[in-house]
Order: sequence, then C-alpha cells, then structure tokens
Amino acid sequence: MGPSALSTVIEQVVRIVFILVGAYVAIHLFNSSLTNAVGVATFGAFIGGIAGFIVLLFVFFKRRVLIKEQRDSSPHNENLRVLSMFKELIGYAIPFVITGLAIPIHQNIDTYTINRLFQSIGYKKVEAETINSVIGLAQILVMVPVSLATAFGMSLIPGLTSAFTNNRMLDVKSKITQTMQILVLFTLPAAMGLCILGDPIYMMVFGLKNSPELGGGILQWYSLAAILFALFTVTAAIMQGINEQKKLMIGIIAGVILKLVLNPILIPSLKELGPILATYSGFIVSIIYNIYIIRNTIQYKFLPLIHTLKEVFLLVVAMSMTVWCVKFLTELWLPVSLGLYSRALLTSIVSIFAGLLVYIGIGSRLTLVKKLSLITQINKKSKGQN
Repeated sequence: MGPSALSTVIEQVVRIVFILVGAYVAIHLFNSSLTNAVGVATFGAFIGGIAGFIVLLFVFFKRRVLIKEQRDSSPHNENLRVLSMFKELIGYAIPFVITGLAIPIHQNIDTYTINRLFQSIGYKKVEAETINSVIGLAQILVMVPVSLATAFGMSLIPGLTSAFTNNRMLDVKSKITQTMQILVLFTLPAAMGLCILGDPIYMMVFGLKNSPELGGGILQWYSLAAILFALFTVTAAIMQGINEQKKLMIGIIAGVILKLVLNPILIPSLKELGPILATYSGFIVSIIYNIYIIRNTIQYKFLPLIHTLKEVFLLVVAMSMTVWCVKFLTELWLPVSLGLYSRALLTSIVSIFAGLLVYIGIGSRLTLVKKLSLITQINKKSKGQN
C-alpha cells in the first residue's frame, strides 16, 4: 500500500501547484474571465490524477519481477476469471468514487442553482453569475490546505486497514489518532490564516478585476470549510479502512439532501452567505454520522483525541493573533500611493511569513509534534527493515 499512499500525496501536490499557477496565469497573463479561471483550476484534478497514475505505473514496472515472483510462490494461487475480478473491483470502487465526489457534488449544487436562486430574489443575471464565480474561486483557495492535509493524513490509511484486517484494534485506534492529529496540524492554521487574510489573499491571487471586495468577504466566511472538508475526507477514509464503506453512503446522501434543502431557504435571507452555511450544515451532518459509526464500530473515543490537541489549539490562537496584528500594522504603515494590488501582495506575504515563523518555531517544540516525528521515523525504519 506504500505506492498508493505516495501516489495520493503526489497527486494532491501536483493538483495544488496546477490550481494556483493555472488560475494566476489565466487571470494575470491572459486576462481571462472568472469562468475560465475556475475552469482551468478545476482541470487541476485531472492533472493531479495523471501524476498519481504515473507514479503507480512507475512503481509497478519497477517491481513487476518481484510481483511475478510473489504471485508464483503464493500458496493461495487461484485462476480467476477476468470478468469476476472486474465485477468485484467495481463493487469495491463505487463507494470510493462516491466518497471522492462528495465535495464536488456540494460545489456543483452551488454552481447549478445559485444563478436561478439569486435571480428569484431580485438579482440581475450578471450579479448572480459574479457571485457564482467568486464562490467558485474561493472554493479553489480553500481546497489548497484541504488537499495537503488529506494527502498526508490519508497516507496512514493503508496501515490502518492492515491493522484492522489483522484485528490489531489498539494499532487501529493509534493510527486514527495520528491521522486526525496530522489533519488538525495542517488544516486548522491554514483555515484561520485564510479567514484573517481573506481580502489581501483573494486580491493577490485573483487581481483587482474579479470583485475583490465581494471575494474577500466570501473567502473569509468560506475558509473554515477547509476544516470540515478535511474532517469529512479523513473520517470517510477511516470508515473505508474499517470496512464500513456501505454505511458511509448514508451520511453522504444525508449531507447532500440537507445542502439541496437549505440553499433555497438560506439564500433569500442571508444572500451570499446562504450557500456557504448550507455547505457547512451538510458536511457537519455527514461528519457527525461518520464519527458515530466509527465510535460504535471500534469503540474509538474522540474526547481523548481532543485533549491531545489542546497545545495545537493554543498555538493556532497565538499564530492567528500574530497574523492579525502583522496584517493590521502592515496595512497601516504601507503608503496609499503603493496601489491596492501591491498593498495586498505585501500584506499577504509579510503576514503569512510571520504566521509561519510563529507556528513552525513554537510548533517544533510541542510534545505532540515531537511524538508524531518520532512515530514517522520508526515507521520508516520498520519499512526499511521489511
């Protein structure tokens, strides 16, 4: 399962790079529209998939002799029909595919309903399309920390599956704890950073022509969705690892239905915040359901996990205060003559650097981080010995 984990990480890294570079090039170099920029960024999922597939092909051809030897020497060698193998593979793949589509489904509900819903409450078609495009751009930025967090967190899932198959429940619970800790370490500070720096970051990435005032506000509200997206992805992967992928479908369907119901209810009163809060509600329901199934299936307790993360929560508070102060002082000191885009660029860079300095500087001394680093080193040594 090592190559699978590696391909997941490579896929998400390539996807993130393509999203950021593609959106920047489309808007700043080719002066393209918001719609085209969103389309280019969405294409990043395909490019990332190709990168992950190439990694798997490379490993397969590199190990094909060993794989053949293992197949020939296996005591459980059976001649299986290709059709039966594909039938079983597709049966296992369907829940995985639906899980992978959960976030895009929520996003596509907005894409295909926002124009009509906003026009029904008096917005012009151009205004509705602008809101739709801006929400799409905010989703792109939110998915950057989500992709990184889930890539590293998901790399632990193969080990979790192996431990569950061999009935090593203590090991299963330990790997769930590690996965959730890594997720919070990556996602929470990034989400808070996006929330505080929503205006300058949106302006820095997408420029002054793409509704920066509206976009900055939407990004600030949407930023915390990164935590929910990452929690859903990892809890869903854990359920797949403990062979509860069929029950997982119930939580996904419930979340999607709630999103569909809440969009037309919330948009008339909350305007641009309506679809964002509807997305929050849908994913919260799915996550709570996933946690309930995980707890009942393997008797995993989440309260001790939260206790282990208290240092991280305090560190994120310290980092957030630092970023906010640096942002405030930078905007105060920079001359107005510098221009809006230059001010946004400098504010974002200085604030992000200050936040990273605090988070990495203090975080490297935390007991939790040292423990995770030690576990990673032990896992690498054990793999090398195997």
